[in-house]
Amino acid sequence: MTNIENGRMLLEGKNAVIYGAGGGVGRSVARAFAREGATVFLAGRTLDSLDAVAKEITQAGGAAEVDKVDALVPKEIEEHLQKIVARAGRSISRST
Repeated sequence: MTNIENGRMLLEGKNAVIYGAGGGVGRSVARAFAREGATVFLAGRTLDSLDAVAKEITQAGGAAEVDKVDALVPKEIEEHLQKIVARAGRSISRST
């Protein structure tokens, strides 16, 4: 079930970067965001678990991309965000 607002999904046309997307909480967040129309960029240290989440999302009709990133390494996070900006064609606004 999605939340439809004015005929659109809540996150349609939005991008979401999810670190730790291969774990339980990250997986749930990624699936929920994708269900609401966001393109999800899944990041984590284990590609197998990230690929499994991406497969779930794409099989349900969503859009997901996967990258191996160690979120405990600031340089990897910055490089990953710059890569997403290049692919998505938008700037990134960070929430804390």
